[in-house]
Amino acid sequence: MDTKNISGDNSQPSLSSPMVSTALQDSNNAYTYEMISDLAIPCGYGRAVIKQREKIIKRFYAKWCAEHPDKQIWNKHLGEFIKVKFLSINETYAKAARSYESTLAVFRLTEVLSEATLVEEKPVKPKVKNQKSFEKMMLMLAFENIKLTVGRQRSNGELVQYCITSIK
Repeated sequence: MDTKNISGDNSQPSLSSPMVSTALQDSNNAYTYEMISDLAIPCGYGRAVIKQREKIIKRFYAKWCAEHPDKQIWNKHLGEFIKVKFLSINETYAKAARSYESTLAVFRLTEVLSEATLVEEKPVKPKVKNQKSFEKMMLMLAFENIKLTVGRQRSNGELVQYCITSIK
């Protein structure tokens, strides 16, 4: 994406800043980048912005998995571990990248997996390929504005994070 700073210079936001907002624009849209740690998260809804947020979410999960080699967090309300698997990453980046708020929700992954409370259990959607390995889906809520979807695997009964999004 070809971007330029609205103020006229062509500088990009610094990746070393802890929290900075910079307005940028391309030929169609103006974007705001929020700096969280070393990641610039673009606001907006254009295709290029969504692709950037997908990359940011994948990068976050790679770092998270390196920091949590067992790839699981104990959920104190369910009394079970919730695992993060390849499906978790794929489903989350595909859904969460569509909105800025959902992208931010992913950054609270550890807290969400630990603190989320069960709201509702639902049967799997039979025509959704990514849900075929689950016997049921659990909708959970964390911090009143983050929805966590967890599936119970048919083969071994493990809980697997399916998706994280924000509730507007």
